[in-house]
Amino acid sequence: MEMKPEQRTKVKSWAPLMLPYGLYDFDEVGTGVDIGPLGRTFGIPTAELSPDSQRYFDIHHAVSDTFESVNKRELEMGTVGMGL
Repeated sequence: MEMKPEQRTKVKSWAPLMLPYGLYDFDEVGTGVDIGPLGRTFGIPTAELSPDSQRYFDIHHAVSDTFESVNKRELEMGTVGMGL
């Protein structure tokens, strides 16, 4: 997560809400290449979603990377995680 210390403290206070969804690492600093510029350019707090890589890279940025290939439950879990 790239954000001001007071913002990080607030996000960490939400941990009990996120733990049931497998979201647990609130100390890692950094974001993904896709959203990093939002923080650097506009000061928007950002965080990186680090999915379970056992299946993620089977389709990520591959020819099979289509909406139809998305696992519905994993999409919902990721949406909840990013929406919190």
